[in-house]
Amino acid sequence: MFANRLEEFWTADPSVRNAGVSLLAHEDVALKAYFETRSRYLGALPARRAFNQIGEVLPTVVHDGTVIGTWAWDPAGRRVATSLVAGASTAEVRRVVRTRADQLTGVLRGGWTAARPARAAEIPGQTSLLPHPGPVQPTSANP
Repeated sequence: MFANRLEEFWTADPSVRNAGVSLLAHEDVALKAYFETRSRYLGALPARRAFNQIGEVLPTVVHDGTVIGTWAWDPAGRRVATSLVAGASTAEVRRVVRTRADQLTGVLRGGWTAARPARAAEIPGQTSLLPHPGPVQPTSANP
């Protein structure tokens, strides 16, 4: 979750607080973990719109707890592309989806080069949690 989304949540009036729009990652556990109750967030949406043929969760677009589409990285355009279910969202929700997709695009572009994804230490503003181990040095036990 982006920090500004958390701030939006905490500053919203609790009587009208909602989940808003989120772009969930491939295999997001919130969707995968509850097979028996998937209808709760799928509604009338066919499962194939949120899950592949072997049951893996696709990267999904969720609005107020309901799946309204999917998203994917477009390598040619170097951006997040969304595919929303027809009639599942209003113009305002689609505008918010585009804003969230643009935010995620910025994050993903910040850590990507044409050759390979960047390590966290190479992304401005990011720090690596684990130090880079460097090359393995042979020891007497490991020649």
